[in-house]
Amino acid sequence: MRSAKKHIHPIDMEIIYRAYRSVWTVLNHEKRLTDSDEAHELSDKVTRKLVEVARDGVIDLETLRERTLAEITRS
Repeated sequence: MRSAKKHIHPIDMEIIYRAYRSVWTVLNHEKRLTDSDEAHELSDKVTRKLVEVARDGVIDLETLRERTLAEITRS
């Protein structure tokens, strides 16, 4: 049986957005993205991961950032 995911509130979305900007800055600096399709795909992946982590109950900016960066850079 799967556990229910946490509902994301509007204030949480602001934290997710801030984490996204922080993660995106790091990734864009490391990868020097020039291909718009590749950048769009990576952006979507970052957004999905941030929301996944937030729905698991993590809504701390630094934790969201670190977990997302770890997952994205690992794959």
